[in-house]
Amino acid sequence: MNEQAEADAQAWHAWHEYRNKDLASPHGWLTLTSYTWLGDAAARVPGFPGEWRADGALDLGIQRDDAVVGAYATGSGAGCGTDSSAGHSARAVAVPGDAGVDTPALKDTATTPTSGDTVVTQTPDNTAVIPAPDHTAAPVPAGAPAILPGDTSLTPVPGDAVTMADRPDPSAVGYPAVEVRFAPEDGVTQNGQPATSVRITLGEDESDFSLSWQGKVAEVGMRGGRYMVRVRDPETPVRREFVGVPTFPYDPTAVVEAAFTPYPAPRHVCIGTARPGLGGVATLVGEVRFTYDGVAVTLAVSGDPADELTAIFYDRTNGQETAAWRFVSFPGPNAVGTTPTGPAGAPPSDEVHSAGDAHGRAPGKVCGDATGKARGGVAQRVQIDFNRSLNFPAAFTDFGTCPRPVPANVVPVAMRAGECRYR
Repeated sequence: MNEQAEADAQAWHAWHEYRNKDLASPHGWLTLTSYTWLGDAAARVPGFPGEWRADGALDLGIQRDDAVVGAYATGSGAGCGTDSSAGHSARAVAVPGDAGVDTPALKDTATTPTSGDTVVTQTPDNTAVIPAPDHTAAPVPAGAPAILPGDTSLTPVPGDAVTMADRPDPSAVGYPAVEVRFAPEDGVTQNGQPATSVRITLGEDESDFSLSWQGKVAEVGMRGGRYMVRVRDPETPVRREFVGVPTFPYDPTAVVEAAFTPYPAPRHVCIGTARPGLGGVATLVGEVRFTYDGVAVTLAVSGDPADELTAIFYDRTNGQETAAWRFVSFPGPNAVGTTPTGPAGAPPSDEVHSAGDAHGRAPGKVCGDATGKARGGVAQRVQIDFNRSLNFPAAFTDFGTCPRPVPANVVPVAMRAGECRYR
């Protein structure tokens, strides 16, 4: 390594050490012990006292449908759950078949594959197939997940039916809420004060961490229009035994120069998640194009060009050397400075649904303003350090609701940089 590469490697090591400490925090992602959907009837939550119920759910236009092939949703009058598999022809084809995972279908755009498109297919034994650099089909290593139905176009026509402005306001009368009752002898507290009767109202992808009991925290959240509870226990074996996430050695060649092209307006795309039966919506603000290992790659990204962008992606190491998918965050073209910010680039939320990007930022930000920042269609230079590719919480726990990539977000070679498979 040259002097600059050595300095970059040292900075990366320090950055990832912070990431490990963050993961091992007392109520972090290594401490989840249960996941409970709440309904109208009073119910118990494993590992936490109380009688819990939720008085209703929201219709967010997201529904489970794992039996169709989908493309980007356009037009009006149909939400993400529309089944329009008949006559499908999309720019990057994702064939369903990942049994046990439910993913929303999307409205067909009836576009035709063009030369150079990445086409993802699937073998009869449900093994995903990604074109190798020479464009011959080469199977992903055994154990890799099938790539699911979902958004398959990086350049859809604006006008999809999923609009963030239509999301209900949690302060509205009659909005669904969680109600929970505790006995005084339970010793449950809310924000440090004794609690016996609690009502919590949240928006989509929001979480409340105010309830504590014997060192545990009950995370109340809304996911896909439904309320859930996840218990976080700092005494879990996973946390006690954690010694850090394995990584590939630092690779200077995994730092790539890319061209970011913003969309004229954000595009809201139906996606699958790590949680069976739970679909979501990702907000994409543009795409990055670069070359890695001699192969041209295009990835759709979320985030804010004036701050940080995030790409959630598949590559050919998934399922063996790495988790089922990963994400990488990097400074946007109009960000101040050139170093990724925040604690290891890890999102405070594991969800990307209607809330916006992988960092839980508000949806609906337009890429372009009166100052000329990141105007739609104008390519701008960014640098992506894939050594900072991270696992989502679902790589460590069975109770994550982490967003899957849009199926076209494929690096069709092995990206041996960043975090490796943990379990």
